[in-house]
Amino acid sequence: MNYFYTESRNCQEEMKEIKKRLKIDFLILSAYTGGAPGYFPTCDAIKQGGYDVEEGYKLYHIPGPFKENLEELILRETEAFVNNILI
Repeated sequence: MNYFYTESRNCQEEMKEIKKRLKIDFLILSAYTGGAPGYFPTCDAIKQGGYDVEEGYKLYHIPGPFKENLEELILRETEAFVNNILI
């Protein structure tokens, strides 16, 4: 059984990609484990805009809106982190 904890809510698309990259058959996601109030949007969500994308970054106290490479950055760093643990 595999557990994946995130500080915020992740999009379903990101979780599917993490599962695929890590070759995991069964994955349990537990979000909001660190108390973050929002979510990290996918590249498509960033392109579409809207409140969560254009204003949500303020909840994280970061200086500007999310960039389109955020999804790939999260996926790449998650994959590297998990692979480092499994070595």
